[in-house]
Amino acid sequence: MPIPSFDCLTYSSNEELHLGCVAELLIRRKKTKGVVVREVQKPTEYEVKEILNIEKSLTLPKAHLDWLLWLSSYYLYPPGLVLQSAFPPLKEKQKEQKPKEFTVKKYELTDAQKKVLTQIDSLKDFKAHLLHGVTGAGKTEIYLELFDDVINTQNKQGIFLLPEISLTPQLEKRFKERFGPMISTYHSQLTPRQKTNSWYDFKMGRTKILIGARSALFCPSDNIGLIVVDEEHESSFKQEEKFLYNAKDAALKLSQLKNIPIVLGSATPSLESMINVKKEKINYIRLKEKVFKQKTPERFIVDMTKLDERPEPFWLSPLLKDKIEHHLSQKKQVALFLNRRGWSSFVQCFACGHEFKCVNCDISLTLHQKTQLFCHYCSYGEALPEACPKCHEKEVRKFGLGTEQVVKDCEALFKNSRILKFDRDEVQNKHQLKEAIDQIENFEVDLVVGTQMIAKGLDFERLSLMGVIDADQALSFPDFRATEKSVQQLNQVLGRVGRRQGQEAEVVIQTRHPTHMALSHLDETQYESFTEEALKKREIFKYPPYSRMISLLVKSHEEQTGDKLINRSFRAFDELKNKWSSFSEVALLGPSPAPIQMIRREYRFQMMLKFPVHLPHQEFVKEGLRLIGKLPPRTKLSVNVDPIDLM
Repeated sequence: MPIPSFDCLTYSSNEELHLGCVAELLIRRKKTKGVVVREVQKPTEYEVKEILNIEKSLTLPKAHLDWLLWLSSYYLYPPGLVLQSAFPPLKEKQKEQKPKEFTVKKYELTDAQKKVLTQIDSLKDFKAHLLHGVTGAGKTEIYLELFDDVINTQNKQGIFLLPEISLTPQLEKRFKERFGPMISTYHSQLTPRQKTNSWYDFKMGRTKILIGARSALFCPSDNIGLIVVDEEHESSFKQEEKFLYNAKDAALKLSQLKNIPIVLGSATPSLESMINVKKEKINYIRLKEKVFKQKTPERFIVDMTKLDERPEPFWLSPLLKDKIEHHLSQKKQVALFLNRRGWSSFVQCFACGHEFKCVNCDISLTLHQKTQLFCHYCSYGEALPEACPKCHEKEVRKFGLGTEQVVKDCEALFKNSRILKFDRDEVQNKHQLKEAIDQIENFEVDLVVGTQMIAKGLDFERLSLMGVIDADQALSFPDFRATEKSVQQLNQVLGRVGRRQGQEAEVVIQTRHPTHMALSHLDETQYESFTEEALKKREIFKYPPYSRMISLLVKSHEEQTGDKLINRSFRAFDELKNKWSSFSEVALLGPSPAPIQMIRREYRFQMMLKFPVHLPHQEFVKEGLRLIGKLPPRTKLSVNVDPIDLM
């Protein structure tokens, strides 16, 4: 049932039922729907209600049902709420299917791409493949060939998973050039009716390939022959609210249960995937050759602490400024990467040190448009006052940097250039996204200033210079994955330039830590040496993938209540660990306030459990939660298995 409980309810029926079928029934005098998951003998100790109706068109395939129940067990989330994710938001509307004509657009494969296809030896049974290819190596064309085989040779369907919907327009275009109307998409930016149409088109076999972000994985079909997960290293495959699953790991399990192959693709694979390669759980395929045999862009690392004089504006080194002017004069496109929106990251009174913080969250307000302060967590906003509200001095200073200020400075410096801001403030829906991409592709833009949205998988023909304004931003994050994420992100950013043969491309990276490990491992062809070094450090400190981490997060409107509950939780697990001797190796970390202690007026506290990889976590955590008992009013406790964001 779609309720927050791990228990099943028992109903009876005179009709023949199948596991995975959807039943309409009464619960507390209200009609609702549930999924049949088990057959039992009729209980005699209480009255059993009758099922009202069966919706046969919504039946889940057996492997899909098993997968959904596995997700519930592994991620410790109520099964009814997990099963709910597998159904469309609305009822189907019958629509006339008009055949559409299209011309197949196919590219000639390089020898290196053909070799990769021979290494993916069979598309029949379960096997996980990691396609580790440098940016510009033509991984997408390999995916298209694999899907072609699955559709036309095996008469099956495929799922293509992306980490972000920002990648969807360009990839959807590539897939439609090859497969025409056989493509449908499924992601959060679609309307409920569009989602419903895509769901039924795929389930009924009217479309052959489903492209989408995490949720596309839940569309059930009994005829799937291949799953591809592109940019498999991306942290956005992890859902960060309510049902906290990881779509990449979920895709691997679904492939195993359906006994079909899965291909994970990346220029910078995750350490989890690389260790599975070492353990020979994944077939490793390396692709170092770019399609157009283009040269690696020339790289310049600028130490911002060693400049002869303070630049104007403060964020722009003389070298990067000269490079921008040169590339613009050559009628090429330039991109500047800064993973922070707004004008400046925080505002502070220079006289008394008062910092402008959100009234709802323990976070600094970001300055937008020079006069408006906003919180990026809860959208609270206020006008920037002329004087400090604490000491009334007028020396209010702006610290840090955001995309908005970079755009304004560029407008003043490069007056004849057409400038586009590419971030979540500017691009908020799929229409704005498509419009922004079209502007860049049609050369209606000279200079792009963007956040990580420009880093992920986009392909722009004229882009010849990438400037990384602040490479240090992510390095000081209190996260054991900070270096890995920085290397991956910088490689993705740098891979956006010089994607065509004969194109002279350059990269300028501005930093205050030029010798940092993340900056010394930016050669994609040598990524393996980074993973070796990073894995050694993880093993020393027993961090994933050498352990399994589980985070418990308490949220409460009262600070004292939240603090008491997280301490009670710690004691419950500590008591259980001493009681269950086989779990004595489990490490308990905390309890403590979360790094961001308050969001939307809720106080946040956390503790971590670190399991050796050989120990199953499910029963231990479930029993610990039972020992914690009933939660106080207006308080929540969430369990995050394999967390990515520890903030």
